[in-house]
Amino acid sequence: MSTRLLRDRLSHQFERITIDGDTVAFFEGGKPLEARYAGDGCEILTSKKGNRMGVKFRFGVALASSHLVG
Repeated sequence: MSTRLLRDRLSHQFERITIDGDTVAFFEGGKPLEARYAGDGCEILTSKKGNRMGVKFRFGVALASSHLVG
């Protein structure tokens, strides 16, 4: 899933998203759904033509509020 698609999907699902250090809060109905995230590695991205590069950082939930994880 592209970053743009993810951002568009999240912006429709949540009113706003805040990041404070390792804590991300997703606001729904005016109430925050919080989770702490920890790094889970990275991947070097290159295009087939070799003219574009980037880095994709992966994160996993370290600790979440009970209603965020179901």
